[in-house]
Amino acid sequence: MNHSRYHIFCRVVDLGSFTKAAAELGYTQSAVSQIIQSLEKDLGSVLLERRRDGLRLTSDGIQYMPFLRNMSVAEQSLAQKQQEMHGLEASTVTIDTFTSVSRTILPPLMHSFRQQFPGVDFVLRQGDYASIHEDLVNGKVDLGFLSPGPEWTEPGVDAPAPGLQDPRRKSRSTDFSDLQLTKLYDDDMVAVLPPGHPLTEKQRVSMQDLAGETFILLDEGVKYNTALDGFQRAGLKPSIDYEVYDDYSIISMVRQGMGVSLLFRRVVHGFSEGVEVRELSRQLTRSVCLAWKNRETLPVAARRFADHILTHIQDLPRG
Repeated sequence: MNHSRYHIFCRVVDLGSFTKAAAELGYTQSAVSQIIQSLEKDLGSVLLERRRDGLRLTSDGIQYMPFLRNMSVAEQSLAQKQQEMHGLEASTVTIDTFTSVSRTILPPLMHSFRQQFPGVDFVLRQGDYASIHEDLVNGKVDLGFLSPGPEWTEPGVDAPAPGLQDPRRKSRSTDFSDLQLTKLYDDDMVAVLPPGHPLTEKQRVSMQDLAGETFILLDEGVKYNTALDGFQRAGLKPSIDYEVYDDYSIISMVRQGMGVSLLFRRVVHGFSEGVEVRELSRQLTRSVCLAWKNRETLPVAARRFADHILTHIQDLPRG
């Protein structure tokens, strides 16, 4: 381990011996002597006087000693803090998220990250895209999950060859140009129906099927809405009797027969008891992205966790 010359000097003074200091710090006696001589040369003063009864500070050494001691303490504090930062001790990562992410994505990733860095704490805040965007821009949170806009699949267009852009996929993007975004995955919507509903007889449900039903709309809290966008693209206007922010409240309402809905697959996964889930004939999809304001200014723990997410996101079940 390397030690600063200020720390070495202080240990020589405290132990009253070059030999003892060298043995404690893992240096040779000659190396310690050379380090002290280099310090004295830079300061232009003799700091230590060798006597038969041991070492003694010179008059200059006495005057310099408080400053050299402060330098040694400050360097040790800095080294300790650096070690804490690299080990992510006593660090907190603040994240803005929404339901499907906080339920299916973050728990396993936080668990595996804390196995490496048990000193890291997490603060999760639920929000919509608009509030998440605002919190990231204003520096209220380190990381956030966002969707730049809904995507839909155009019918009647052939799928592309592997490796080419899918011409069926369209999107309506939102301006998040003041943030840095990295796409994690696509999350598609499914129809959620009450048990025994006539539409459960179909394997796939169309937007036209849903437009004629009492509809419970998921409030995404943004200028666009994935479900409404799908109806609009189909030239339909649904009968919206309820607009609800909480996904699981919608599942409960559908379970009670209060209407039908469209929810994201990762939300419904594992919570479909008492409801019927059907695929859509025309797929509706949102891209889920991890976002931050500036990677260079992210706290170490947040930057490490962002890298952890990007590395392991493909290992998680897709729902």
